[in-house]
Amino acid sequence: MAILFRHAEHLVKQQPWYTGAYRPNIVTYTLAVLQFTILKSGKGRQLDLEAIWNAQAVPPAVSSQMIAIAGTVFNVLTSPSRGKTNVTEWAKSEACWERAREVVVPLSDAILNEMVDPIAKRYTDAGALSQIGYGVFARTAVLGVNTEEWELLREWGGQKALLDAKDAALLRTASRLPKFVPSVRECERIWAVRSRLIKHGFGAVKP
Repeated sequence: MAILFRHAEHLVKQQPWYTGAYRPNIVTYTLAVLQFTILKSGKGRQLDLEAIWNAQAVPPAVSSQMIAIAGTVFNVLTSPSRGKTNVTEWAKSEACWERAREVVVPLSDAILNEMVDPIAKRYTDAGALSQIGYGVFARTAVLGVNTEEWELLREWGGQKALLDAKDAALLRTASRLPKFVPSVRECERIWAVRSRLIKHGFGAVKP
């Protein structure tokens, strides 16, 4: 993550729209929107942080995605219609974050090809992803999906006869967020069910 952050700082400084101000806000929002977009549209896949660490560099496809996101983030932060006159204060508001999420840049095919399935990686690359680390990822990922999508997943999986009673119960639990937050172990299982249904053709994921 530190490599990504420093790389984002470098990219922002190179952009023709960059005026020398608000770089911390732009960089932070760029990484947050990148992660939000991946959670929403990555079909269960994630950035290969291990590969980035091993290479000590960010792949060109990820750089291109970050540049595109940074441009939209800059426009949101400095828009004349922003909720607060002070850009830094505007960046701290929930309204700013909501607006940034609305102008998400679609993931390119190139970055999708760079991403990995953490479910598969957990079982095929022993030791690369610890149980604790995976649990944290799973909970964060589950919380990042809206309740409507969990309900759609449950209905679709049921119609396709792809869910047993336990799977359906887990998705029903997820649809109760944020009133009820599943345990880390439940989040791992919920995310695995979601990934499986997507592989079987679920395509009604809302942005």
